[in-house]
Amino acid sequence: MSAEGIKLESVLKIACKQLATGSGPKKFKRSKLPLTERQKELNVRSGGGEIFLDWLQSLPSNESNRAYFMKWIEDYDMARFGKLRKSKKKRAAFQFLSLWRNALIYDQEAARAGYPVRHTRISVPLRVGFLSPFVRALNALDAEFFRGLAEAMRILNEERISFNKNHSDVTLDQWLLEYKMRIWPKSQHTVRELNEQLVSKLRITSDKKLRERCHKLGVPLKADARGARAVRYKALQIVPPVR
Repeated sequence: MSAEGIKLESVLKIACKQLATGSGPKKFKRSKLPLTERQKELNVRSGGGEIFLDWLQSLPSNESNRAYFMKWIEDYDMARFGKLRKSKKKRAAFQFLSLWRNALIYDQEAARAGYPVRHTRISVPLRVGFLSPFVRALNALDAEFFRGLAEAMRILNEERISFNKNHSDVTLDQWLLEYKMRIWPKSQHTVRELNEQLVSKLRITSDKKLRERCHKLGVPLKADARGARAVRYKALQIVPPVR
C-alpha cells in the first residue's frame, strides 16, 4: 500500500501498539482491549512517534512542507535525547532505559485497568537470574548503580581482562587468595611449580615477585627444591658434547 493510501487514523493506530507485545489468553487479545489514554501516550513515546514522523516524510509534499516536517523531526529528536543525541551509543542507552520504563508503567496501567499483564514462556540460560540487581536498578532509576556498573566495566576491560593472558577478569592477588582457599590449610606447590603450572597461564611474573606476593597474602608454599632437584639447577647443567 502506498503512503498516500494510508489514512492518518491508521498510522496512529499502528503507532499506539508498540508496547503491547507478547501473547495472552484468547479472550484478552490485544485487538479487543481498548487502550487507556496513558497507554496510547506511552506507545507513541516508545517508537510510535518515529513511525508517525517517518510516515509524514513519505507523503508527497512541497518544499515548504518538507522543511516543516524536517524541523518537527529535529525538534522531537532534541526534545527526546537532549545532549545525548549526538552519540549513537548514548542514544541507544537512553532509548533502552526509556523503553524499559515505559513498558513497566504500561504494565502497571494495564493491571489498574483490570487487564492481565502478558507473559511469555521462553527458554533462557540460568545466568539470566543474575540480572535481578540490574532489573531492580532499572525499575528504581538507580543512577549510582549504573555509575558503578560503568566503572566496573572500565576496570574489568582496561585493568584486568586486557592484562591477563587468558582474558580472566581477576587480579593476581585475587587469584592467589582464591588459590589459597582451594588448598587451605595445606601447601601444594613450590613457588616455581605454582608459577610454571598455574600462574603463567594468567600472566607473566618472576618467581621472586610471586614469592613476595604469596608471602604478603599468606599463601602457603612448599619449600623450594635444592641442589640437583632444583629446576634452575637442572637448566643450568652443562651437558658435555658427545664424542
